[in-house]
Amino acid sequence: MNVTESFFIGVSAIAIILIGFSGVIIALGCRGESRRTPSEMLQLRTLVESSIVSLTLKSFPAVTGTSLIITQLKNSMKHEFDGELEVIRSELKSKETQIESLRSGAMSELITRQGALYQRKIQ
Repeated sequence: MNVTESFFIGVSAIAIILIGFSGVIIALGCRGESRRTPSEMLQLRTLVESSIVSLTLKSFPAVTGTSLIITQLKNSMKHEFDGELEVIRSELKSKETQIESLRSGAMSELITRQGALYQRKIQ
């Protein structure tokens, strides 16, 4: 985990704590008449809205960053496998060349032996 991800996780944790704290204020802060003054409502609204906005904005890069990381990993793995595949192809081509040379040498030797046998039969 790099520094940027740690920062976003920390800010998201703070936003979650603020949202939870706002819920506690709402639950425990009820008065008998269950009416709040306009300034209390403004403070509560500001606290909740800033927490939600912060959480939303800070989690967005993590979600898009994850897809970018996945894409980067796929491309990296593809590049690595393409390199290995190219090595295997060149080795296979080399082996095919060796097999072909052995085959042609064996065929020429067979033809030479058959020619020698045919010459012996004629004599």
